[in-house]
Amino acid sequence: MITEGDRMPVRKPLNYGIWVFTVGIILLNLYYYYPVYTGTYPNMDLIFSFTLLGVLFWVDIVLTVILIIAATYGFYYRRRWARWYVIFYLLYVSFWAIFSMFVIKWQVFEHYIYLIFYVVFLVYFNLSFVREYFQDGEKEKPRFFTYNGYILHKKEIETKSGKKRIFYFFSKNITTRGIPCRKPEGYLVLINEKSGVPYLKKEE
Repeated sequence: MITEGDRMPVRKPLNYGIWVFTVGIILLNLYYYYPVYTGTYPNMDLIFSFTLLGVLFWVDIVLTVILIIAATYGFYYRRRWARWYVIFYLLYVSFWAIFSMFVIKWQVFEHYIYLIFYVVFLVYFNLSFVREYFQDGEKEKPRFFTYNGYILHKKEIETKSGKKRIFYFFSKNITTRGIPCRKPEGYLVLINEKSGVPYLKKEE
């Protein structure tokens, strides 16, 4: 059976600063919604009402749930959308912190502290090495060609004359001896009768 292999994300060492942020933003949200968990604020009538505050409450809950997904799954797989979503979320909550301080004047000191954290997180997520962390996650190795469960690899070798050429071989598993690759044009797939392993041969 001939198939094209799945795309394989490039994995690099994790950036621990990203995970410190992950824990920090989740704890900050848990603390922010602590009055909700304890029933202190808002009351149940407000939560299940169709008022503006009730709707905004549920919007905040949904955005926070998406944030937790972005800060776990999205960060682990270095998805660009996760970084952009976090930036959007931080801008959103920064707006409400400023609105709470200067417009409705509610919990001014608390929202001032929140705003400091939000700004620090925004700056952090726009640093060059953080952007590169998520860009690396979007990079993909080329698709690879498989035949009867064998994966095509290529390897650059040097001939006796000193010239370099590409050597193609099949392996049951991805190996560090070569790089998984597509089947080059102008080649046929044949089977070694003794070993049963496929190999490439140039078309005549």
